[in-house]
Amino acid sequence: MILFAPQEYESCCAMSSEKMKLISRNTPTVFLTGGAGFVGRALVQRLLAEGYHVTALARRTKLPAHLEQAGVSLISGDVRDDACLAAAVAEADYVIHAAATFGGSWEDFYATNVHSTQVLLEESRKHKVKRFVFISSASVYPHANMNSKPVFTEDMPYEDDAHAAFYAKSKIAAEKLVWRYVKEHALPCVIFRPGAIYGPGSSLFPATTGLGLGEEKTILIGNSRTKLPLSYVENVADAVVRSLQMENAVGECFNLTEDETLTRKEWIKFLRARINPNVSVIAVPRWVMSFAKFTLKQLFKPGGKKPPLSDLHLKLYCTSINYSNDKFKRVFGAQPYVSFQESLERTAKWQREKRMPKRSHGLVAGNVVIPSEKKLRVGIIGCGNISAVHVDIIKGIKNAGEILLADPKETALNDTATRFGIAKKFLDYREMIEKEKPDVVHILTPPQFHAPVARFAMQKGCHVLVEKPMAVDAAQAREMMSVAKEHGVKLGVVHNHLYDGVMLEARAIVARGLLGNISFVESWYGTQFGSVLPFDPKNYWGMNLPGSVYQDFMPHALYVLTDFMPKSHVKEIAMSNSGNIAGLEHDELKVFLQNEQCVGMISLSLSTSPRYQYVNVFGTKGSMKIDFLNKAVLLDQEIGPLPRMLNRSLNGFKSGKAMRRAAWRNLFAMFKNQRYLFEGTERLIGLFYRSILLNETEPVSAAEGLESMKLMDDMWAKMKAPEEFPVMERKSA
Repeated sequence: MILFAPQEYESCCAMSSEKMKLISRNTPTVFLTGGAGFVGRALVQRLLAEGYHVTALARRTKLPAHLEQAGVSLISGDVRDDACLAAAVAEADYVIHAAATFGGSWEDFYATNVHSTQVLLEESRKHKVKRFVFISSASVYPHANMNSKPVFTEDMPYEDDAHAAFYAKSKIAAEKLVWRYVKEHALPCVIFRPGAIYGPGSSLFPATTGLGLGEEKTILIGNSRTKLPLSYVENVADAVVRSLQMENAVGECFNLTEDETLTRKEWIKFLRARINPNVSVIAVPRWVMSFAKFTLKQLFKPGGKKPPLSDLHLKLYCTSINYSNDKFKRVFGAQPYVSFQESLERTAKWQREKRMPKRSHGLVAGNVVIPSEKKLRVGIIGCGNISAVHVDIIKGIKNAGEILLADPKETALNDTATRFGIAKKFLDYREMIEKEKPDVVHILTPPQFHAPVARFAMQKGCHVLVEKPMAVDAAQAREMMSVAKEHGVKLGVVHNHLYDGVMLEARAIVARGLLGNISFVESWYGTQFGSVLPFDPKNYWGMNLPGSVYQDFMPHALYVLTDFMPKSHVKEIAMSNSGNIAGLEHDELKVFLQNEQCVGMISLSLSTSPRYQYVNVFGTKGSMKIDFLNKAVLLDQEIGPLPRMLNRSLNGFKSGKAMRRAAWRNLFAMFKNQRYLFEGTERLIGLFYRSILLNETEPVSAAEGLESMKLMDDMWAKMKAPEEFPVMERKSA
């Protein structure tokens, strides 16, 4: 793959020629703008299937892996960069202009939708490209004066300037440029005008369905039996690609719509039946929305913006519009590339899979499902505080058989055995494993013993579930993975908060696309270490870990962050000392991380009061706070086009209601079931047993544990370089 970053535009223009000639010597090259967009992605796949080499311009720095492997060249940039457009067209046989903006000022629309078209047309003329294809829009037609059952054909005039919205106005201006180059320079051009495009990669609601209120809610205005002018994205891509070799398409314009369609009501029914039963629709009569225009005008007046509703919008939402495809069928043939019913099937399948959250396998309504009657004999190694949690959970799992205990401290061993009525107990874990041969062992010892204990258990054929942190360092974690692989046993890690109810809810929000692209993740973990736990630096085992006291707690803050921004690396750290804990050099640690898409920060506090544990995830469409202690997820989104002050107020009311509801729920649950505090651990243990019985992947694999260990190794290395990361001392009053 060839990758040109924005700062490399000049070198792209100067040196891309030889590289691109090597690729395109025997393969026709298509330069595609908007390659990462909804229509652009479908075009890339169709072009590759037809044997073209694709050079795609997109505002991103990396293509999806399958396209990168296919040899697509990516120019990371913007259609407003004239020099980059010129360099790309110089090496292309064909040009497809699919990029467009849908929002902003007229200057934004002109620069992106009109000026870029002019540059591409001129460069295409200069370099004699074989075909220039412009993807326009059905919005160019004169909708303002249409009758109740309009039929638009390609020979009709454009919408007049007085009624055209910025998007339609810019597409009209761009089309006029194309026609000028056809007439004056005989440039072989084709124009396509799709309707409301849908398909894999689209939002739930195609254009003109209603007034959007977020990803899964819309206002359905007026008569819901009006029909949608639908265009399936793969059929649009097929028509564009076919036109590259069709001489009788040159100098022509084509409407692209499906022969069959659905009414707005039928589309909502399709969404609820095949994708998401919780799709929300607010049905509002047209006269009410006509009256609401005045209110919206007043709301938007302080910001100097146009309201999202006008007489033209109401017509588009409330009218069955037919963009005739007779001309297209006459020139291209009657049969669509994908039938209408198949297009709905593909759309529904993509939307369902997109909404399937990570780590949801084996869970139904948050409950672990294990379709097996077989029981596992379970060994517990280490009878410290956390052992009571594990044993209590295990006793509630139907697939757990006899429980065995091992701990070299006789008092802790006897206390746990007595509390839970466990008969078989051992001072030596090796004796327990040799004699009783458990199916699975839980290693709940301090981290210094995880690797040797796990190694012995796995060599004896036991599956192993090990508490966090997985080991002392990444080297030990790698060794543990190697032994597990050699002996064919499961090795899982207790990153329990990944399966808390709030994390299940948060991952569902991300999967539904409610946050858009994640840009920043913040994880906060506090322990009140000095005031809650009896602490003697000389006797506390955590002081001997590479990360000292932090290493016992850092995994909880780290793995919930990397669940939202995987493949991260540590950029830098900062430390400070509140003077609250005797014997510690510092008690506050900040870690800054980064991956290819976003940045993140971990705050690990040993002294802050009251203690907090949360993750903030910020996205391009919304942001959320995952509160682990209050067991609440707070989602903030801008509701449709409402003014920002009103959005803030509505989000505030919504968050307050969610926190009150969570407070009452937690209060009652705490008295009813102590395991409620460890719900994530309960799900994780159940899923680990399921992975053993059904030979599935572990809920948290050893590979994930290793990644956390590698990141922590890097943190501790940086923490021990005080000249680079000085400790900020704060003296108490």
